Amino acid sequence: MLLPGATGACLLPMVKADAYGHGARWAALGLLELHRRAGRSSALAGLGVATLFEAIEVREAIGVRGRALPVVVFSGTLPWNEASGTACLRHDLTPVISTIEDWRKFKREGWVKTLRFELKFNTGMNRLGISMQHLQEVRRDLAALASRGIHPAGIFSHLAMGEDPRAELSLRQMGAFRALHAALKPIVADSTDFHLGNSAALWQGSEWGLNRLTTRARPGLSLYGIEPREAVIRRRASGRRLKPVMELLAPVVALQQLRSGDQVGYGGRFVAPRSMKVAILGMGYADGLPRLWGMEGSGAVARIGSHDCPWLGAVSMDLSVVRASAGVRTGSQAKILGTGVDIWRQADAAGTIPYELLTSLSARVQRIYG
Repeated sequence: MLLPGATGACLLPMVKADAYGHGARWAALGLLELHRRAGRSSALAGLGVATLFEAIEVREAIGVRGRALPVVVFSGTLPWNEASGTACLRHDLTPVISTIEDWRKFKREGWVKTLRFELKFNTGMNRLGISMQHLQEVRRDLAALASRGIHPAGIFSHLAMGEDPRAELSLRQMGAFRALHAALKPIVADSTDFHLGNSAALWQGSEWGLNRLTTRARPGLSLYGIEPREAVIRRRASGRRLKPVMELLAPVVALQQLRSGDQVGYGGRFVAPRSMKVAILGMGYADGLPRLWGMEGSGAVARIGSHDCPWLGAVSMDLSVVRASAGVRTGSQAKILGTGVDIWRQADAAGTIPYELLTSLSARVQRIYG
């Protein structure tokens, strides 16, 4: 997979959060198969997860065929302890060390000799990452380890505003990352990857200057066919488009004919302004649909046939109501996410972002893989 502007020599796809709701096992096996087919030309550098539980699940999924593929644990080994180290050793996982305290402990207890590891630095997002104030200390440590042939597999940071390389915070982060790169690149092995670009940044890799500083890309949302907002695509990516991997479908389980003044759902929030037909969908907030879609004027739609049908009334636990389009029948399928439905519009209708919509889908939503 290559995105507009992405120049990373290798890819670390993110399959955390059950592959953004798509199914981590399915995604990991699919990527492994692509890796196998590509052979020596494969750009796959591993798989990225958040927690130890996710990492073990992915490692077990790819099995013996994927034993050489690193599984990188981005936040699930904090704070570092014996149990984290034992789990990483047993399941062949790559921990990310993200605080100076964890780095000192990791080094002091000798884990640097037994585990493949990566280092994360805080360049301004101020969540996780070793403070840049400790850069020289880490540089001295890495120089000493390099003399013994020990090197991190990766050194990286995380962008807070990947969609906007001109923002003040973005400029500060890039300045810090350049300093990080200049300080550590000369003392680590050529095999140590520097990485920074998430999906939003990869669409604008040339503006971020990723090709001069990084050797790995971390596609997340765009791996699953979700693009940045249309304005970003139009300005930055010359119109290249991705196709959503997922389609979320809900069955029409019943139809109701409303009269003028009839109310719909809990609280009677929607009042029919005239005689109209509505469709009852067999999906609700227990499946992961946002309750806010039921607010008047939210803008959320279900696509039935070629028609966009707005939500009406409160989304309930198991059911939702939408305006019925022409020709709708019991048993029709309403598309809630997928090709032809703007996921950014759906997210805006709930006051959120596509990431939350995808990762909120519950276990009771049946997954069918083609």
